[in-house]
Amino acid sequence: MDQRELATVALNSAPAKNSAPVKIAIIDTVALLRAKAVDASLESLTIEATGRREKLDVLLQVLEHFGIVELVQSGQVALNRGVAVLGAKRPG
Repeated sequence: MDQRELATVALNSAPAKNSAPVKIAIIDTVALLRAKAVDASLESLTIEATGRREKLDVLLQVLEHFGIVELVQSGQVALNRGVAVLGAKRPG
Protein backbone atom coordinates (compact mmCIF):
# COMPACT_ATOMS: atom_id res chain seq x y z
CA MET A 1 0.00 0.00 0.00
CA ASP A 2 1.35 3.40 -0.98
CA GLN A 3 0.86 5.94 1.82
CA ARG A 4 1.58 9.63 1.31
CA GLU A 5 0.79 13.08 2.59
CA LEU A 6 0.62 16.44 0.87
CA ALA A 7 2.02 19.62 2.41
CA THR A 8 1.83 23.16 1.07
CA VAL A 9 4.03 25.68 2.85
CA ALA A 10 4.10 29.47 2.46
CA LEU A 11 7.36 31.17 3.43
CA ASN A 12 8.02 34.84 4.07
CA SER A 13 10.36 35.94 1.31
CA ALA A 14 10.17 39.71 1.74
CA PRO A 15 13.43 41.27 0.51
CA ALA A 16 14.45 42.34 4.03
CA LYS A 17 13.91 38.78 5.31
CA ASN A 18 15.49 36.64 2.58
CA SER A 19 17.92 37.90 -0.04
CA ALA A 20 18.04 36.46 -3.57
CA PRO A 21 20.86 34.00 -2.68
CA VAL A 22 18.81 32.78 0.29
CA LYS A 23 15.76 32.26 -1.95
CA ILE A 24 17.90 30.26 -4.36
CA ALA A 25 19.22 28.20 -1.44
CA ILE A 26 15.63 27.52 -0.33
CA ILE A 27 14.62 26.38 -3.83
CA ASP A 28 17.75 24.18 -4.12
CA THR A 29 17.07 22.62 -0.71
CA VAL A 30 13.44 22.02 -1.60
CA ALA A 31 14.50 20.30 -4.85
CA LEU A 32 16.95 18.11 -2.95
CA LEU A 33 14.03 16.87 -0.84
CA ARG A 34 11.98 16.26 -4.02
CA ALA A 35 9.54 19.06 -3.31
CA LYS A 36 8.98 22.06 -5.56
CA ALA A 37 8.35 25.77 -5.47
CA VAL A 38 4.90 26.30 -6.98
CA ASP A 39 4.61 30.07 -6.52
CA ALA A 40 7.04 32.92 -5.94
CA SER A 41 6.60 36.63 -5.41
CA LEU A 42 8.51 39.43 -3.71
CA GLU A 43 6.62 38.71 -0.49
CA SER A 44 6.22 34.93 -0.40
CA LEU A 45 7.45 31.59 -1.67
CA THR A 46 5.06 28.61 -1.77
CA ILE A 47 6.41 25.08 -1.56
CA GLU A 48 4.53 21.84 -2.35
CA ALA A 49 5.69 18.41 -1.22
CA THR A 50 4.30 14.89 -1.19
CA GLY A 51 5.69 11.83 0.52
CA ARG A 52 5.84 9.90 3.75
CA ARG A 53 5.39 11.80 7.01
CA GLU A 54 9.10 11.40 7.87
CA LYS A 55 10.14 13.14 4.65
CA LEU A 56 7.71 16.00 5.23
CA ASP A 57 8.88 16.37 8.83
CA VAL A 58 12.47 16.83 7.62
CA LEU A 59 11.36 19.38 5.03
CA LEU A 60 9.39 21.36 7.62
CA GLN A 61 12.35 21.36 10.03
CA VAL A 62 14.53 22.83 7.28
CA LEU A 63 11.94 25.40 6.16
CA GLU A 64 11.23 26.47 9.74
CA HIS A 65 14.49 28.45 9.68
CA PHE A 66 13.27 30.55 6.75
CA GLY A 67 10.01 31.70 8.34
CA ILE A 68 6.92 29.57 7.71
CA VAL A 69 3.90 31.86 7.39
CA GLU A 70 1.27 29.22 6.58
CA LEU A 71 1.17 25.43 6.48
CA VAL A 72 -1.48 23.04 5.18
CA GLN A 73 -1.09 19.25 5.43
CA SER A 74 -3.52 16.68 4.04
CA GLY A 75 -2.94 13.90 6.51
CA GLN A 76 -2.26 10.41 5.27
CA VAL A 77 -3.86 9.06 2.09
CA ALA A 78 -3.31 5.51 0.83
CA LEU A 79 -3.89 3.43 -2.27
CA ASN A 80 -3.10 -0.19 -3.01
CA ARG A 81 -0.50 -0.74 -5.72
CA GLY A 82 0.24 -3.43 -8.26
CA VAL A 83 -1.30 -6.89 -7.87
CA ALA A 84 -3.46 -5.79 -4.93
CA VAL A 85 -5.27 -3.37 -7.23
CA LEU A 86 -5.54 -5.84 -10.13
CA GLY A 87 -7.20 -8.46 -7.93
CA ALA A 88 -9.72 -6.05 -6.43
CA LYS A 89 -13.38 -6.20 -7.39
CA ARG A 90 -14.64 -3.19 -9.25
CA PRO A 91 -17.45 -1.13 -7.71
CA GLY A 92 -20.91 -1.65 -9.14
